[in-house]
Amino acid sequence: ASQLKREINFIDATSIALEAGLEIEGMPMVNIPLLGAVIRQSKVAGPREIAEIVGKGRKGDDNAKVALRGFEETQAVSYEVSVSE
Repeated sequence: ASQLKREINFIDATSIALEAGLEIEGMPMVNIPLLGAVIRQSKVAGPREIAEIVGKGRKGDDNAKVALRGFEETQAVSYEVSVSE
């Protein structure tokens, strides 16, 4: 059997959205914190780019802060899986 190393990234996007007041009809809008998490995991941009991209629009500053929090609070867990050949 061989070992495969994997990494899982996780974030409590619901809590971040609720604490930031991102709700529509009581439903937490997790898209903005998840965007920050995806950016961190994919390494396509950094915190400065998040502020530039997400910071535009109607609630730009608030959304940029929430996306940045998603970026910062993303945690990675590594694990190994045995695979039989």
